[in-house]
Amino acid sequence: MDIVTESAPYPMPCINCGSLTESTLTEALVGEDHRWDIDGQCSTCGAVWADCGYPQPLSGFRDAILAANRTTVLELGSVDVPAATLMRALRLTGPLSLAQAKALAEELRATGLEGTRVEMEIIGRRLRVMGVPARLQPGRP
Repeated sequence: MDIVTESAPYPMPCINCGSLTESTLTEALVGEDHRWDIDGQCSTCGAVWADCGYPQPLSGFRDAILAANRTTVLELGSVDVPAATLMRALRLTGPLSLAQAKALAEELRATGLEGTRVEMEIIGRRLRVMGVPARLQPGRP
């Protein structure tokens, strides 16, 4: 099973005493399961926790991952991919309107898509299953 992860420090109140604690946030792709996990240990009271399996990121999760890790760019291996194929792959990764899928397909073809490593891997896997060569590259910090 392929696992792709990125982690980031994430300040949050301790679940026991409320002290601000530097926790660890992880975005993970485990097989086909995209999830967000957070764990921490309080230096004040010693409480330990792990909250796993958020299907959607809570406010600030994605920004923390992007701040701690450079963005990842998904690029096509060929510009000769039909727009309909790109749009279909993009719509299979999440709820997008046709207009949104078209705009993202144009961006993917022109400059590549930027996001977290896990987000770009999800789209890249969909494209590769459809026979479209795609690669991940480090983006801007």
